[in-house]
Amino acid sequence: MGDDGIPPMPPKVMKVRCMSKEFWVGLSGLCITVGLVGIIYAGATGGCECTGKCVWELNVDDCWSVNDGCSGGGFSAYKCQKRVAAAEADRVIVDCKSLQTIRDCGAQDTCFYQNDKCMERDTYAKGQCALAISADQCASVTAAKCEWTRGSCAAPASSLPQGPAPDVCSYPECIAGGLSTNGFFGGLFIGIMIFIAGIVFACGAIPMFCFVEPPPSVVYGPDGTTPKLFTYKGEITDDCFENDYGIVLSKPGYPKRMRAQAGGFPSRPTW
Repeated sequence: MGDDGIPPMPPKVMKVRCMSKEFWVGLSGLCITVGLVGIIYAGATGGCECTGKCVWELNVDDCWSVNDGCSGGGFSAYKCQKRVAAAEADRVIVDCKSLQTIRDCGAQDTCFYQNDKCMERDTYAKGQCALAISADQCASVTAAKCEWTRGSCAAPASSLPQGPAPDVCSYPECIAGGLSTNGFFGGLFIGIMIFIAGIVFACGAIPMFCFVEPPPSVVYGPDGTTPKLFTYKGEITDDCFENDYGIVLSKPGYPKRMRAQAGGFPSRPTW
């Protein structure tokens, strides 16, 4: 209670211009979290100009990368070479002569079934080519690919594998990783923008700057200098009146009593 018998003014509470303080707190926290995740993910993954390409399709030294992005996902030319060498060592040399059925023989790329027996395709091709005694006959052989060389028909050295070739491009060690350059810079830019938006929205959580509800306009009394303190919205009875400055007072001759300013601004009791 003040010296004049009037309670002190309550502390001024800053109000947001729109929505609510809780809304801006949630939106700010969400944007800051998502932005940080985007920035951290892009930085940790890195960017690579050759991302997704197999080792046979690229020259690692010519691939531009950010934060060693090409090595993401386990890519390593050295490890890829070791993986391929190990797979080559595991390839099985098939003994065609040991296969008894046409089904088993036909399932092998290196074998050919003829005259109720399974033989190596190279052996069969050499035999078919050796039967040709002229260049025309050599060229007309359909069972094998023959070449007429130095007066004789022969089958060239076979390039067929001894077993299933390793699928090099299925090994993670052989595929360049990381984000593409567009993906890296795009993710980094979006993450930074969302993070900045979260900082801006935090102004609505405090609130401050343009998020604050503007103060009400000042209405002055008849002298043009003294502001009208209240806008009385209660019922004015016969024993009181509202003066030019919004203060409700008791009429002369009536006892003074406390009267609340219902809905007024600022809201405090007055005589």
